[in-house]
Amino acid sequence: MKRIRVIVVVALILSANIASAGVMSGNGLLCSINSEKLDNIMTEDADSTVDFGEYVLGLGYILGVFDSYQGLYYCAPRGITRGQVRDVALKYLQTHPEMLHKRASILLLEAFTEAFPMKQ
Repeated sequence: MKRIRVIVVVALILSANIASAGVMSGNGLLCSINSEKLDNIMTEDADSTVDFGEYVLGLGYILGVFDSYQGLYYCAPRGITRGQVRDVALKYLQTHPEMLHKRASILLLEAFTEAFPMKQ
């Protein structure tokens, strides 16, 4: 019974986040992919199901933006992994706290453009 409650709670959180995913801020994205969340997931904490849902939502958002603009505004190297893409995004968000109020998609575009400039 407890497991069903956890699944329902996660589904409600994810559905609320997905509905507002189009207006995610840098703050919201950073909260969903921070290393503390990942640590909780890896330790298999009882509450990690919620952390996992938020983490997956954040990672999916990052990868969606990355895939959408790859080749248009930046050129990532062949063979780049999802983890590397996440690390670029996380580093940018952590080093630009003054910009976290902006839309996450804009910040990610800036991060990837900076990290993987187009070749002339």
